[in-house]
Amino acid sequence: VSDKISLQSEILESLGIGLYSALRGSQDYGYPMRSICDFKRRNLAEAAQLCFETAARKVKNDTNQVTYDLLFMAGKCCEKIAKTYAYESFPESSLNGVANSRAYERNMAKALDHYHRSLQEAESLDEEGALPDIQAGG
Repeated sequence: VSDKISLQSEILESLGIGLYSALRGSQDYGYPMRSICDFKRRNLAEAAQLCFETAARKVKNDTNQVTYDLLFMAGKCCEKIAKTYAYESFPESSLNGVANSRAYERNMAKALDHYHRSLQEAESLDEEGALPDIQAGG
């Protein structure tokens, strides 16, 4: 069972990376090439976020492996979603006397929560000496 869960998590992570890569390019290839509109950008980011969050949940619940990298990427997706709401107007009405928050603020709060949980897990692993040494990128 653990091997199946691990494989499912890896597939979800790969899907999330593919979606996030398409999002990061910000180009809609074809003729003519053009920038991705906010609606499509938001859809790609939401799909990638769902992949990363589901992969993290499966790994954490079923195999107890590290998830800080998946949580970090989910946070990056939340930031991309929030950016699509950057020009959203402030809500005029309030609900039961409590002001509604903008979608931008809600998504940024979600991103910060993901980053916080990712950092907590990474610091905990570092204290135990179990943080993997990842030397990637440039």
